[in-house]
Amino acid sequence: MQPVVNRLEEDYNEQMKFVQLDANNEGKQAFEAGNFPGHPSYIIMYTDGKEAWRRSGVLSYEDIETAIQDALR
Repeated sequence: MQPVVNRLEEDYNEQMKFVQLDANNEGKQAFEAGNFPGHPSYIIMYTDGKEAWRRSGVLSYEDIETAIQDALR
């Protein structure tokens, strides 16, 4: 999934901030607090802290890109 996320970050880095955490290391506390069912997991949040979209599992570039475009509208 890393190549997909890296490509999305390249394509959308001027419109949104990307944060990547390793659920087994520095991201463990966030992963547990977010009640993610497994990994990889993804969340898109608005600047006010409201959640726009959440998914877990292997996803295509197009699936995540659609969610990003919806959130940016």
